[in-house]
Amino acid sequence: MDSRWKDADARKAVETYAKRGIGEALALRTYTTRLLGGDPMLVLHGGGNTSLKTDMADLLGNTLPEGSLSRTVVVGAVNAFSSLIGILSGNNTPQSGLGALDSLNAAGSAKFNAKFPDGVPITACGNGTELVNGVRYFSWSGTQPLTNVFDASDYPLSLLSAVHGEANDGLASACSSHLGTYLGSYRQNHLDEVNQLLGLRDLFSVSPVTLYVNQAARLKQLGL
Repeated sequence: MDSRWKDADARKAVETYAKRGIGEALALRTYTTRLLGGDPMLVLHGGGNTSLKTDMADLLGNTLPEGSLSRTVVVGAVNAFSSLIGILSGNNTPQSGLGALDSLNAAGSAKFNAKFPDGVPITACGNGTELVNGVRYFSWSGTQPLTNVFDASDYPLSLLSAVHGEANDGLASACSSHLGTYLGSYRQNHLDEVNQLLGLRDLFSVSPVTLYVNQAARLKQLGL
């Protein structure tokens, strides 16, 4: 599939919508929606497959301008932390905090969704197509940043959650987590979803391990 994204057209869309009081994220999302909607191979019920997943990256990008000391320090800290996790897990893949920031902001997310639209919902906070080209897409999300007072990672996630203004897991909003068939939301934060840190979580919510076991059983029933 050839990408229809053009930087010049994207900038023009941002400038045009800015005159109408519309922000960059929504302007770029409208631009990519029209790109997808203009391709009959991608249209579902007359619309493109799009979603908006940019709040945290845009906030960091706006508060950490290029060339600033704060940006250098934060990116260095992210790279060091990621490298430490890699060492502990036996993964030596190079880390790039700056690359992550650029790929998760409004422009980066728009490019990714335009290039890989499979499973992305047609409507905000809705379901996407579950089966595309032999691949099944499922998703679930967390909506509780603070889940265990003994988990030190819960506190920064709780602070970060204020950025979203909607139900979220501390880093990603529940709606932006929808892909394919959405299986629901749980009292988990972004790290609880992969059973970190040290398995400390909300004791009154389903275990993340159980969710993965259930998903494995679901896939087995589908013959996968």
